[in-house]
Amino acid sequence: IRARGWRRQLSSTASATSSPASTSSARSSLSVSTSPSTNAGSPSLGYYAVGVDEERAGSSAFADGYDSAYDTGGSGATEAVQSEANTTNTGAVARGLLHQELNLAAVEAGEQVTVDWQEDFQNSLNLPFLTEAQKNHRAARLNDLARSFVQAGTNWVSLIVEELHLPNDQRQLPSLDVGGIAGGTKFMKQGQFFKLPEDEHNLYGDELLACKAASHELWSLQYLISCNELELSFPLMANIDLLGRRVTVSTCLPIGGDSLRYGTADAGRTMFGATDLPSESLAKAIERCAQQLHLAPHRVNGKLIHFAADIEGHIGRGDGHFYLLDTARLLPPTPPTLQASIRLIPPNPEEELRDIPLPDNVRMRSDRPRVWAEALRTLGTFHVNQSKCVQGKLFVLWARNAQEEGKEENVRASKLAKAPVHGEAVLFSFYGKGGEFLYQLVRVELLALARTAGLPPVSSDAFSGFGMDDHETHNEAGRRLYSMLVDRVIPVAARSLEEGSAQLHEADNGMSTVDLKHLLHEFGVNLRYAGKVRSCATHPLVRAQLLVEMVSRVAR
Repeated sequence: IRARGWRRQLSSTASATSSPASTSSARSSLSVSTSPSTNAGSPSLGYYAVGVDEERAGSSAFADGYDSAYDTGGSGATEAVQSEANTTNTGAVARGLLHQELNLAAVEAGEQVTVDWQEDFQNSLNLPFLTEAQKNHRAARLNDLARSFVQAGTNWVSLIVEELHLPNDQRQLPSLDVGGIAGGTKFMKQGQFFKLPEDEHNLYGDELLACKAASHELWSLQYLISCNELELSFPLMANIDLLGRRVTVSTCLPIGGDSLRYGTADAGRTMFGATDLPSESLAKAIERCAQQLHLAPHRVNGKLIHFAADIEGHIGRGDGHFYLLDTARLLPPTPPTLQASIRLIPPNPEEELRDIPLPDNVRMRSDRPRVWAEALRTLGTFHVNQSKCVQGKLFVLWARNAQEEGKEENVRASKLAKAPVHGEAVLFSFYGKGGEFLYQLVRVELLALARTAGLPPVSSDAFSGFGMDDHETHNEAGRRLYSMLVDRVIPVAARSLEEGSAQLHEADNGMSTVDLKHLLHEFGVNLRYAGKVRSCATHPLVRAQLLVEMVSRVAR
């Protein structure tokens, strides 16, 4: 079973190896992987990536979740860096070590020593990359910066996790109230901004799904940087797992509430679009990024945008850079699985229950059952009477004209509510999970295939409350993409798995297996669809491997 643990046991390395891009634009990343000690309380460092394009940072590998793409051996790119840019590389390493020493000294002495990580990151991105030596030197600088950034952040992540049981006023590093609830609890220290994914407001369904959204944020950042639009700036970011908790670490940016020029920071109440940007060239850069990723322009509260509404664009104070952040919802979601059964319960027990359709404009406002119920109440359909949870499932029970005297008791509704209910009642039954548009996203490879197949671009805000404007068009595009995935892509991926498995079996008599994750991801198939892939496969070895993958992912 390829579980996470042993894949993280990599020795300290900063290698960069080339990887073919699977989309129309080259996608790469620089990644630093650090070996955890045998101490059970030591951090598990998954992937730490700066998403960069090959032209912007030289040859590099595309990190794949917790399975780091970097092996312990030095690659040709690393050797080239050492031979052609040894002098400047030594300076970059020394600078990285200095950053680490400053932060460690601050931890021990309790002093406020701040390193401007964002300035160093921006300066590294702005290095020339015309020649092969320049590309390799630039890649080495980014790798060294990423390594020292992660090492410094790990110290504070350890402190954050160890103090979670304490009241906030008793912590050495207290949390901050900087607005927003989707990102979790926020902390800030020495030029680094920390987000601890949590689900106190039940946006995701559980904490693990909130952590998944944090992974999406890092991956989406890489996709945007790889679009190679030099007018757009981004934070340096890492994900660090420690003692079962994930913490996202990013550089502190020179922004504030008054610097927002694109997107929304208050769930759409205040919205900025393309026309609110300070220059037309910025709007064109964002549009080109969306076109590369096959994302549809759409309107939210009348404002034209190209990314998800809650991806924020800020003009930096002092430096004038345009920063994009909170990128978790860059890619479109799949159609929601949450289903609602709404039935009218007449007071006469002899009458049958009747289904009531949920209007599309109500469904689109949210995928939260209670929001649906509130919307129907606002429309004057029903009067609120009871809300009950029966047998572990949510039943929202309403009664029409329940306050009017003289209405006969609705015996069936009263039994469900365990309280007297008079008049007609409505029973809401919900199945599935809510909030899927936050974490159940398609892969970027699938969008590339959709563009090749001639499918229309898909809105990042499809199937969400942000996508009310022209939602029929955008939701239909999302459904067509999902249909292509299920009906065309997954069967082809299953056949490719079987062909690869047959070739391996013939070559080494079945001693090796196909790299399941890599192959499915090349086709744009998320591993959560392994069951659908298995239903299309007939080869016993492939079916067994898929079953092992599904069981291991559930177990871990």
